Amino acid sequence: MDELIALVKKLESSGINNTPTTGGLVKLNVGGTVFQTTKSTLTRFDGFFRTLLETDIPVAKDTYGCIFVDRDPKHFRLILNFMRDGDVNIPYSDHQEIRKEAQFYLLDDLMKLCDDAKPVEKQIKNICLKSFEEVANAVNISTKKGVIVIHRYVNDGMNMEYIQTAALIKYGEAFDVLFHTCDGNRPLYANDCNVFNKISKQNSRCLVGELDSKMKKLFGAET
Repeated sequence: MDELIALVKKLESSGINNTPTTGGLVKLNVGGTVFQTTKSTLTRFDGFFRTLLETDIPVAKDTYGCIFVDRDPKHFRLILNFMRDGDVNIPYSDHQEIRKEAQFYLLDDLMKLCDDAKPVEKQIKNICLKSFEEVANAVNISTKKGVIVIHRYVNDGMNMEYIQTAALIKYGEAFDVLFHTCDGNRPLYANDCNVFNKISKQNSRCLVGELDSKMKKLFGAET
């Protein structure tokens, strides 16, 4: 309650115009960057925007009539996606910055997601598989549109930790990225990856260096 009272006072001193909405659409100027969304998205959760849009508090607007919010826009797209879906993937490298923004907007559930964020290295350890049976089962139960399996052999000379981290960061939100530790040494002509398209039922093998081109071939512009 004290936070909301402080918020009301802050909003009262920030401008003299009522909130501009047209047909349910709302334009926001966050630190100089304009975002457009809906009133229903912004008022889905208790907090800054519900107070802003569902009370008669005057708010600051820019010269184009957009609601002005004096915050860094760097993470605001992620914050909007959270308000749309109720969930979002928090990059561990940015989780402290995002938490500060979530605290400003009074989004308690987003703050909790930030508190629960894990380093990529810990995420990788949780999805390492040790047999081809485990790989097949993981692919079968995946609910995402595609699965990437990266194989790792005992005698790998490549920096597989870097490769795993890069693949997880680039593809981990839209696809399941699995890591398979193989017993024994790498066969001379072993392929490093399997890519499964769960929608078209296609399965393709490739070298690690060919993963990006293989993803574009199987999933097109989606990647």
